[in-house]
Amino acid sequence: MTDLIPAEHRAFAETIKKLLDGNPFLPERLTLERQALGNDYREMKQSWNVFAMEPSDDPNIEQIRLRSYEILEICRERVVSGEVKEPSAEDALIYLNLVLMHLYYHGFRDVLGTLIEGAYTQGYSDRTVPFYKEYRDLYDRYVEPISPFLHSAYTAEHIFAYGFQVRRAYFFIYRFIVGTSSQITRLRARVWQSIFTHNLERYQQVLYGQMHEFISLVTGPSGSGKELVARALAMTRYIPYNQKTGRFEEDFTQSLYPLNLSAISATLMESELFGHCKGAFTGALADRKGYLEECGRWGTVFLDEIGDVDVGVQVKLLRVLQTRQFQRLGSTDTRRFEGKVIAATNVDLVEAIRAEQFRSDLYYRLCADHIETPSLGAILKDDPKEIRYLVRHISRRMLAVDDAEQLTSEVCEWIETGLGNTHQWPGNFRELEQCVKNVMIQKSYHPQNLNQAADDAAPNFDGMTLAQIQTYFVTRVYAREQNYEQTARLLEVDSRTIRKYIDQDLLKTFTTPDAS
Repeated sequence: MTDLIPAEHRAFAETIKKLLDGNPFLPERLTLERQALGNDYREMKQSWNVFAMEPSDDPNIEQIRLRSYEILEICRERVVSGEVKEPSAEDALIYLNLVLMHLYYHGFRDVLGTLIEGAYTQGYSDRTVPFYKEYRDLYDRYVEPISPFLHSAYTAEHIFAYGFQVRRAYFFIYRFIVGTSSQITRLRARVWQSIFTHNLERYQQVLYGQMHEFISLVTGPSGSGKELVARALAMTRYIPYNQKTGRFEEDFTQSLYPLNLSAISATLMESELFGHCKGAFTGALADRKGYLEECGRWGTVFLDEIGDVDVGVQVKLLRVLQTRQFQRLGSTDTRRFEGKVIAATNVDLVEAIRAEQFRSDLYYRLCADHIETPSLGAILKDDPKEIRYLVRHISRRMLAVDDAEQLTSEVCEWIETGLGNTHQWPGNFRELEQCVKNVMIQKSYHPQNLNQAADDAAPNFDGMTLAQIQTYFVTRVYAREQNYEQTARLLEVDSRTIRKYIDQDLLKTFTTPDAS
């Protein structure tokens, strides 16, 4: 059997497969780029996995693409000429990744990006793709000759849909998860993995059609961007392309169905989720579909603040997640839920289970894919310079570039002189946004101490033991954060130590209305 990949090109081609199989937001990606180019690799001041950039702005990607294309043409000629009659499955897959590199970076990355950004800006996509025929010609030229030796999933429609998904993933991960710190970069990597899993080959062949079966749970402090993570996940789901109709099966801009579970009554919540029949309750004047029915096969239901849900509703949610079946209020007809669920909460669900406020069986149903968003305080502790980047990002959403730069300097100067490095940003990104707006309007920002009464009630520490002082401060911080893991991070101790020092009687004085 003659090898499809010539020996002198095999090492490079195998590295390209690893490159495209890997998580682009992990450091391993840069290691593989260096390995592929050797002495030709050019060091960059900033990596594209920190700052979004076009391939044309990254000389390493451009070199990799050109070299991949040269090897791709050599390999194709070996198949078409009959020199290689039956390539191994391994070689066929390596060759396919050279094709994907060419199709994505040279052929359709930019036009897909223009299509996605236009649809997102106008809030609607007609799902048509005017350049599919051009893509199909390239597929027929490069993939068709080796298709008998590839997994059956690699059809023209599937590869096109996968490329569309990858482009949306880059677009929305960068748009919704903003920052340059290591914590933010790790969060991007975690979201990418939730979309595609850690095994891209398995995803391409099998899991692309099954990811809706896995629930994603997003946890983190209030204001830390949980909804943005949910939006990134929902808008980057795999959507099939139908060659007969010339359209994608779903408009990705309309695929998210968000519901804040803490903001509505139990009856209205069930109606929003399950739908209702006419006369099911007072005010039900007509039949109505719920989100579970309306979202369809390619949509996503986002259950925000799931930690605040009544236990009775938790039972019904668990039943839906287990069986994927539900009934409208007032109906006995069973319907099937076909979409994906993303849930989010700032509640410590483990503690809620211990307090018998959250069902453990529902928790275990939710946590197959768990993403945790970092607090702004933790990000700035890791990288204090990140504050300027984030302030600039907020300013540019409100002002032109030159004005935004001026406002950024004003805000950062105020933060440095008026707040200092000790401010913990308890409101996280929401608070930072209000800080920017306050400085823009009032020329200053004076955060309110939401625990002022508790602070005023601080005891005289004279005569107290070290253990008593530790108990007081640990309990006070937990009363503010309401989360063991976050409290542990702030105090730089293990969460088990936090539980050890919590004084329940003292905690009540910090959390009762009189104390706040």
